[in-house]
Amino acid sequence: MNSNNSNNVNKSEAMGLARKYGMEYFEICCIGDTSIAPAYDHMFSSIINSIPNPPAPSSLMGKGIILGKRLLNSNKY
Repeated sequence: MNSNNSNNVNKSEAMGLARKYGMEYFEICCIGDTSIAPAYDHMFSSIINSIPNPPAPSSLMGKGIILGKRLLNSNKY
């Protein structure tokens, strides 16, 4: 841990913890919105890939279920 503040973790520590627990590491800044997109992409892909037998998007249409473009364009479907 960084000795200046007990709430701070340096980048190498964070990357090491992510590696140790089999997690992805994302460095995100609240200024601008470009750095958060990869984190959301990874999260979305992880959720989609965890669905064992997903329904065809066409079977969900007209039932009050909102599908995003990313889901509709996914190679998995």
